[in-house]
Amino acid sequence: DVYISTSARDRMEMLRKTTFNRSEVYQNKTLYELAEIVLMDAQDKVGELFQYWIDPELQEYLVPWSYFEPQSHRKALRTIVEACCGQAYANRHDVIRVEGPSFIKLPE
Repeated sequence: DVYISTSARDRMEMLRKTTFNRSEVYQNKTLYELAEIVLMDAQDKVGELFQYWIDPELQEYLVPWSYFEPQSHRKALRTIVEACCGQAYANRHDVIRVEGPSFIKLPE
């Protein structure tokens, strides 16, 4: 008997396995800037470049003070998108998309 099995892992799974542990307090950063900080740190930890896209709408959300406890990059990114009711996911082209609330379509 011959058996074949496959498994797929996207970039979000990779972000779950790396730790964002910067002990900085960020002052007057937009959600866009925070997402960029998290994703760039993830690239450093993984040791490879990957594609991502951050919705420019996140530049409209200014956070006066922010701090992240040590946690996975995925959880840090989730915290950022929850702050604006957005979403983050890896699309079928393996690009991490960080979207603001205007991308979410409500059922009609």
